[in-house]
Amino acid sequence: MAKSNTLPANVLAIKAARCTVGKEHTDFRIDGCRGLTLRARASGASAWQYRYSKMLGGKQVQRTVTLGPAADVPLVDAREWASELTRQIAGGRDPVAEKKAVRQGITFRELATARLATDKHIKPATVEFYRETFISKVFPVLGELLVTEISRSMVAGLIDKIAGAGFAVRADHVRSAISGVYTWANGSDHFSGYYNK
Repeated sequence: MAKSNTLPANVLAIKAARCTVGKEHTDFRIDGCRGLTLRARASGASAWQYRYSKMLGGKQVQRTVTLGPAADVPLVDAREWASELTRQIAGGRDPVAEKKAVRQGITFRELATARLATDKHIKPATVEFYRETFISKVFPVLGELLVTEISRSMVAGLIDKIAGAGFAVRADHVRSAISGVYTWANGSDHFSGYYNK
C-alpha cells in the first residue's frame, strides 16, 4: 500500500475517505494504529479490517480479519479492537485459522490422527508410541475438543495430572506428542494456521 493511502486517525478523515475512481475498492492504513485499515468500496460503503502476518510452513503469510462496517463501528472501537488483536496475535493467536477451524470443526483427535498418518518425518516406532499415548492419555481428555478450544492451561493440567500420578517421564512424552501435532499442523499445506495457544 502506498504511503499516500494512510489516513490520520480522526473521524473527519475516515468519513472523507473515498475509493479511487475506476477501482473496486481502496485500502487505507490508519496512522498510529498497527494493522488497522479502512476499505472504501466504489459503492460508498467502508469497512474496518485488521491485517497481520504469520509464519506458516516457513513462509510469511498475510491475514485479514474484517471488523465490521465503518458506519456501525466507531473509530475508537476499531482502534481498541486492533490493539487487542495485536496483543493476542503476539501471544500466539491466529484469528483466521480459528475461524477456519470452527467452520471445519476439526478436533484434536482428527488433527493428531492426520499427523500420524501423513508425517513422513517420524519413525514408524515413534508413530506407534504416539498413537498409544494419544489413545490412553490424551484423547480421553482433549480428543473431542476443537483444536481452537484447547489452551495451554488445559494441556498443562493434563500433564500435571500424569506427572502427579508418578509418571513424570510419561508426562514429558505427552507434552512432546501434543506439541508435535501443532508444530506439524503449522507447517502443513492442509492444516496450516493451527496453533497451540
